Amino acid sequence: MLALFALADLAVTAAAGAGSYGLAAAAGWLPGQQAARQWPALLALVLVLTPLVFSRCELYRPRRTATIISEWADLLRACLLVWLLTAAVGSFLLPGRHLLAVL
Repeated sequence: MLALFALADLAVTAAAGAGSYGLAAAAGWLPGQQAARQWPALLALVLVLTPLVFSRCELYRPRRTATIISEWADLLRACLLVWLLTAAVGSFLLPGRHLLAVL
């Protein structure tokens, strides 16, 4: 069951990444060809980090007594952590200065 949740999270993350790339490319928000080439590598990094961070933040643990506000706060914290880790790791792995513009 946990694997199904992780796969669903990966599917939603990949769809959000593809959708945001499509919107950014159509609007001309990608700063040059290098940023466009970095996008698949960033998406792959996010797809690796998402299930790792979500499991470390215990989002896959059943919590029947938790309030919806605490669950949303935990989800927001995990998503922010994925974004920060993507920025940190991506800045070391990907060349150029376009990383933050792509994020």
